[in-house]
Amino acid sequence: MGWISFMTLEAYMDMPVQSKILMRKCKTCGETKPLLTEFLKCENYRRNDCRTCTGKRNLEWKSQNPEATAFTNKKARAKRYGIEFTLDQSIWIPIMEATKHCPDCAVCIVWRQKSVEVKNGSGTAQPSSGSFDRIDPSLGYVEGNVRCTCMECNARKNNSPVDEWVGLLKVRVEKGIIEEVDPRLLEFLCEEELRYVIQ
Repeated sequence: MGWISFMTLEAYMDMPVQSKILMRKCKTCGETKPLLTEFLKCENYRRNDCRTCTGKRNLEWKSQNPEATAFTNKKARAKRYGIEFTLDQSIWIPIMEATKHCPDCAVCIVWRQKSVEVKNGSGTAQPSSGSFDRIDPSLGYVEGNVRCTCMECNARKNNSPVDEWVGLLKVRVEKGIIEEVDPRLLEFLCEEELRYVIQ
């Protein structure tokens, strides 16, 4: 498409007929627009909605399906960074929906929660947003190594020394904030603690 994709609609309409390319009518809003990336999705010619209508529909779907959106985004991000991701969406979406509270701090988890303050077109994730925690960070997103936590606990676990995180979880259990520590996490943390002590 070259420079044509950066033209305004007015400039396109002023072009000679021979230079014009195909036009298409958007089935949603009814406007006729040139088949350019700026106005219409042209990567797939079977699409009949303009970019604006497609974007609105996608935003609406994302707001109605926050768990599926979070799962898809995590999978894409893992692929981008070369991290193994073998979780089955049909199994994990119900798990995400059922996880109402963080197992490490009992805060109410909300998937895809964004702050009101928007930076560069998208909000930043809230500390109580849902997050995939890899119990053993050296492994990928595979069955038995992933649990749902809040964003803040996931970040704290990754940034805290092992003994400090184990101690914090034990205090939370004693105070009744959480019922118990996830056995899988406790097993991994104890192994890490032993490794840390041996070194």
